Amino acid sequence: MQERMLRLIQIDWVGPYSLETITKLQDISQDYGIYQIYCKQPVYGKDVLLYIGKVDQQTLGKRVTRKLGGYK
Repeated sequence: MQERMLRLIQIDWVGPYSLETITKLQDISQDYGIYQIYCKQPVYGKDVLLYIGKVDQQTLGKRVTRKLGGYK
């Protein structure tokens, strides 16, 4: 019989944030993790999941600002 290691990952979800608020999340000690971006889509309506990302080597504020570019 083969032993398998189980790894538990705990996620504390906070939000939603506006684009204005999320760009202010610049504390490298706590502003990292997994994020989702939603948008309004003509066929499916509002609040449609557009993107899921992970931030671990920069802050959420920097990552989301870079990912969205000029789409505000």
